[in-house]
Amino acid sequence: MRILFLTLLICKIGFSQNLIFDKIGKKDGLPDNNIFSIVQDGYGHLWFGTSNGLALYNGYTFRTWRHMQEDTNSLPHNEVDILLAGSKNELFVGNISKGIFRFNYHKEIFEPLDKTQKDPEKKWLCAFYSRSRKIFIGSSEGLEIYDEQQKLLRKINLRLDKKCFISSIDEDDKGIMWLYASNNSILKFNQETETVETIRFFNGPDKGILTRGGRLKYDSNGFIWIGTEFYGLFRYDVSSGKIDRFSTENGKFKSNIVLSILKDKKGRVWVGTDIGGIYKFSASSDATPSCYLPALNSEEALSSSTIYSLYEIEPELLLIGTFAGGLNVLNDYRHKFVTYNDKGLQNQHLNNKSALSFNSAENGKIWIGTDGGGLNLFDPVTKKYEYFTKENKKMPHSNVAKSIFVDSKKRIWVGSYAGGVAVLSPNLKVLKVFSNENMNDNIGSDHAWKMTEDLDGNVWVGLLNNGAERISPDLSKIIHYHYDVPGNSGLKSAAILVMVTDKKGRVWAISESLHYFDPQKDKFVEYHYPGIELPSNLKDLCVDGKGDLWAASSDASMFKIPFKEAESPALYPASKGWFGNEVLCIQDDNDGNIWMATDVGISVLRFTGDAYRFLNFDIHDGVQTGQFNASSKLKDAEGYIYFGGSEGFHRFHPKDIKLNYHLPNVSISDIRIFNQPLSSFPKYHKTESVFWNDSTIHFQYMDKMISIEFAGLDFVLPEKNRFAYILEGFDSDWNYTRSGAHLATYTNLDPGNYTFRVRASNNDGQWNNESSQLHIVVLPPWWATWWFRALIILSLIGALVGFYFWRTKSIRQRNLELKTEVDQQTNELRQINEELQQTSEEVSRQNNEISRLFEELTESIQAAQVIQNAILPGKDILKKYFHSIDVLYKPKDVVSGDFYWCAQSGNRFFLAVVDCTGHGVAGAFMTFIAYETLNQILRENPKATAGEFVSILNKEIIFSMNHYQAGINAGMDVALCILDKDYNSLEFAGANDPLYIIRNDEILIFKGDRQGIGGKQKTENYKFETFNIPLQKGDQAYIFSDGYADQMGGVNRNEKFMYPRFRQELLSTRHLPIEKRISKLEETFDIWRNGYEQLDDVLVINFEVS
Repeated sequence: MRILFLTLLICKIGFSQNLIFDKIGKKDGLPDNNIFSIVQDGYGHLWFGTSNGLALYNGYTFRTWRHMQEDTNSLPHNEVDILLAGSKNELFVGNISKGIFRFNYHKEIFEPLDKTQKDPEKKWLCAFYSRSRKIFIGSSEGLEIYDEQQKLLRKINLRLDKKCFISSIDEDDKGIMWLYASNNSILKFNQETETVETIRFFNGPDKGILTRGGRLKYDSNGFIWIGTEFYGLFRYDVSSGKIDRFSTENGKFKSNIVLSILKDKKGRVWVGTDIGGIYKFSASSDATPSCYLPALNSEEALSSSTIYSLYEIEPELLLIGTFAGGLNVLNDYRHKFVTYNDKGLQNQHLNNKSALSFNSAENGKIWIGTDGGGLNLFDPVTKKYEYFTKENKKMPHSNVAKSIFVDSKKRIWVGSYAGGVAVLSPNLKVLKVFSNENMNDNIGSDHAWKMTEDLDGNVWVGLLNNGAERISPDLSKIIHYHYDVPGNSGLKSAAILVMVTDKKGRVWAISESLHYFDPQKDKFVEYHYPGIELPSNLKDLCVDGKGDLWAASSDASMFKIPFKEAESPALYPASKGWFGNEVLCIQDDNDGNIWMATDVGISVLRFTGDAYRFLNFDIHDGVQTGQFNASSKLKDAEGYIYFGGSEGFHRFHPKDIKLNYHLPNVSISDIRIFNQPLSSFPKYHKTESVFWNDSTIHFQYMDKMISIEFAGLDFVLPEKNRFAYILEGFDSDWNYTRSGAHLATYTNLDPGNYTFRVRASNNDGQWNNESSQLHIVVLPPWWATWWFRALIILSLIGALVGFYFWRTKSIRQRNLELKTEVDQQTNELRQINEELQQTSEEVSRQNNEISRLFEELTESIQAAQVIQNAILPGKDILKKYFHSIDVLYKPKDVVSGDFYWCAQSGNRFFLAVVDCTGHGVAGAFMTFIAYETLNQILRENPKATAGEFVSILNKEIIFSMNHYQAGINAGMDVALCILDKDYNSLEFAGANDPLYIIRNDEILIFKGDRQGIGGKQKTENYKFETFNIPLQKGDQAYIFSDGYADQMGGVNRNEKFMYPRFRQELLSTRHLPIEKRISKLEETFDIWRNGYEQLDDVLVINFEVS
């Protein structure tokens, strides 16, 4: 019945409908479409009280809390009638029958404000947080105040004649409390004296407060707005006592049931009713309020006529909680661009939605050329159209109006596809049609694309497929600049897409590239500027207010040719900040900013002095989904800009584009391990929280993939918010996300302490430089903890001490035995002496044997050194493959765990640095295995990419070490480069080792995979990434092991050299010859050691491209 009545009401009454309401409902994750209460907490989260639970919203996802019968700490009731944000980021949640509860953010439980309250008949109607930081409760018992110290509610004696319900509370500028009472009265309450004054605003019968009625709001103009459940809305003037009523009885309202009232930051008052929609009262006048209701077949209107709750958040977003319609949002920042298309009432829409061209007409109207609908004459005031087509005989030649031009005599020139050019008088009479078939008025093509007028009044016509025409002011003479006549036109292409005349009178044309007409040569000349390569594939031209010429390109670029000849052209590629791959239209505004219609939206280049920045808008801002048509643009006399596309056109004034300057806080909203929430891991069950800002979380060393989700708490266009994050202790710089991405993932973090920081920008690129943070501790495995190491040390000390005492005791015991037997064994001493002599000889023999074995071992190690040196390619071999190369090779021991390998296969040259597990003999054995494996892989897979090569090496090493049966923890790190014969490109793959390339005084870093070769992990099928790197002349490349950067030393001999210092050293030697670079590296290494022992093998290879 309620829905039937709503439908009849929509069909019967008239209402205002010029606002656009965005919708969020169950399909988006909201637990229910009935929203009774809304609040934003101190962190910036949005909370919604629904009929099916409490929901938290961060702009991307919802979290819901519901009542659970077996859990006394859960939500007390699924119907959440009251929400209140207090101090210290407190949240209070209330139900009309269950009471009010404080939500504990970190434990996620609901704690009653007053555990002594047990009255089942009591009705909890409202809660208010005053400027004095006190919580007032309105209920069926009257007014109560919460005592924070005693955790109790204290009832305030209002000294009224009879009991009354308090259903709404507000506070004026002087700290006076205003209460809505159930006997058609409002109460003026003094907080200090706790005295009350009763003001009766209506003399009708007292019907009490049944459900959600009885609302009150004070505004800064001195009015009290009183919403009743039976008698409509009342406005009480505090100073004069005057009362105005808005009700169905006097025809000012569609409903007498007022459910919500809000005063926004602009001073406007919004009133939500039951089945009567929402009313807006102006801040400065007594004009009739605007009423907004649902509309049939309208996605922009309200989704429900019953408004339960109203709430405003930054920046001026109005949130509307409805019955059965979910959340409606009035967001002026979202719908920046309106699309005019072929949908609408009669004569209130385009007759063809593809807008190809524009020009200004008389009386502020606009000519619009369409792709099949002829000309449309648009009135921006009435939003009505007049159509000019071949069918209604108002278009003489073609319905495809590719260009419209109004000359200095106010004649209208219409260039068409397949219809030539029609010239109309100011009163729209056809003066002449120029076409390819007209013998007297012949032009080179019937496809007339763009037109302009020079200083002599000649009109230039650009043709799609045969150059240009110059038509005299009296229309009697045509001069041809046809492309099909060799040398006649000077044009680079037959197609002229755009023509403009600059403030110097020079005619410019796009004919594949940029041309200008030279009167001296009587032909077009291609524009060039010394030292600057300008983009081609141009789409549009614009002359701005300063006289500068702007050109738009489909090569992700645009450029400016200054009016002042002393200035050089300036390039503005997409990398400078605008989004897209091509600019299709370009237009200046009255403030000198440059607006662009691109393949992904609309961008603007805004200047502030010599500085500039780009702002970008897309479909989320209301930009049409279709492709913009090239050079379909206009700036009218009032400064409105028009851009036309395949789905209609946009009309906007740059000053009306409302930018969002609200700086969003960041909420760290979720943490996952291996893409699973923490709650799915038993060890983290007690760790989960609503948000993680400033928290500390401990991860186990086996948690190899950690993901952190965050949200920027600006709700204008959350999908366009961007983020910058850094993990201090791991990242060297901030990482910037694309729009909409709000997740950071880290893998294989070493044990230690880290701090994750994240900050956000809103949809219009305004960054909040204050970051939120999360402290992360990655715990080491138990065998690497300090307590385990301490236990091992103590055990060893205990064993040594025990052995010492046992040995001492044994020696004492033996001495006693020898002393008592000395007299009895005198004869035996001689025999013992002989035995000792024999023992001495045996010891001497064994010493000789040990010396022999040591000599053999030394010879074996030296032989291993000879073999290892034999497998290392000499500098003559290296220079055979590489024109300029040098090596720093410093083994820690006689033999090394580091080696380098090079080879050739066809026109491909292979160069690798390999760092095997350990050093000395153990490392050397691994180098032999690795060397043979590399050669085998090259023989069997000569065309493998670098990534495939390293992946095969990984698999072969794991197989060779019998990883799964023997558990041998042997492996290696690898950096592999593959160059083509002409040094045009390089492939690179790395297993824990990177590649550095020094180019133009900067270091390009290509990080290898964070995965080693071999080892204990089951990674035999791991696929290593291939980097394809174009090389440039003068590139200096470095591949290396970790021995150089890990060397301890320095002034105090207590710090590592580290990679930042290593990169700085490389940069400082970039201008030296290659041999001196390696010598300088070795010298720096020895100085850094400062007497400290060499910790690891050192290997650095430097080669450069000629």
